[in-house]
Amino acid sequence: MEYSTLAFIGRFQPFHNGHKAVVDSALLKVNKVAIVIGSHDKAPDTRNPLTTRERIDLIAAVYPNEVANGRIKFVPQVDHTYNLDRWIAGVISGVESVAYSGKFEDDPVIGLIGHSKDESSFYLKCFPRWKSVEVPNVSIINATDIRERLYNDISVKDYMPKAAHKALMQGDSRLFGDMAAEFRFNMAYQKQFRMPSDEELYEWCWDRGIAHVESCDIMPMLKDFMKDWKSPYLPTHKTVDAVVVQSGHLLLVKRGSAPGKGLWALPGGFLNQGETLLSGALRELKEETKIDVPMKVLRGSYTKQQEFDDPHRSLRGRTLTTAFLFNLTSQERLPKIKGSDDAVKAKWVPLGEVMTKRNKLFEDHYDIIETMTAI
Repeated sequence: MEYSTLAFIGRFQPFHNGHKAVVDSALLKVNKVAIVIGSHDKAPDTRNPLTTRERIDLIAAVYPNEVANGRIKFVPQVDHTYNLDRWIAGVISGVESVAYSGKFEDDPVIGLIGHSKDESSFYLKCFPRWKSVEVPNVSIINATDIRERLYNDISVKDYMPKAAHKALMQGDSRLFGDMAAEFRFNMAYQKQFRMPSDEELYEWCWDRGIAHVESCDIMPMLKDFMKDWKSPYLPTHKTVDAVVVQSGHLLLVKRGSAPGKGLWALPGGFLNQGETLLSGALRELKEETKIDVPMKVLRGSYTKQQEFDDPHRSLRGRTLTTAFLFNLTSQERLPKIKGSDDAVKAKWVPLGEVMTKRNKLFEDHYDIIETMTAI
């Protein structure tokens, strides 16, 4: 089949040799390649450290001529984590705008090229009108491994195209500063809930002056002790979030610590033992914002709740959250608030403004707001 355009969907965090092999294959097959840049305009985190502009620059550094002459076109696509149909519609619209660009074609033939590697490649089956063009995996390392190497100050030049690697190294230093620090925070957090490795147990013994651990019985004893206290399942954390709306304004807090220090978020946090989900959401709301509204009124303004369970929504580990919508009655003035506890600031933000600040919101909070407020 002759294609007029091949679409290649990815996050490219960062663009590596495996990605290049797919683009090279696409350029041999068609005159026009639409590269869909996923997770557009998302607040930076350790899974998505590079902005859309930075990712486009990495790819353009590898293919300067193809970008200049229009053979490669970029289609930035925002996430709609809890609305797959909306995400699919956005991708189709963006790719078709590339396929139809230049001159009108009655029926451009679009194909979707890529390598099915894991559950993140689900999108290859989301576009039945586009024939899937499978390519073999040529990379011995994936983007996750490359990011971990970067955060640990280990060279990645053998895994990226030379021009892309050079552009990455000359880019924003936050990749090796803020993101590396957040990566270490997440690793330390997750370490609390897993069995230590033999190397970590040896280091623990050495730090406490216990030498020659191989020749004594302490290692088996320590391992047995750890197993006795190990959870039979990996932990699943439970949080609650409050979506508080009044007179077209949404209540947000600014995070004061990692992860996501400095980003805006919904008031919320981890559920305590012995409290209901609603009680937990109300407690966190009061603790973080000191909102000047009686608890009885807050409970009375509760409208609905919804679970948000994307497996990748939090990089601290598997975290489910329940969001509660509170619609406060319109008043001449918005209730007084003050950032407290984990929040350095609390602020009423017009909903219209919130929807333009996707890249300033923590984790999937933009998606939660979009879903709960239906705007």
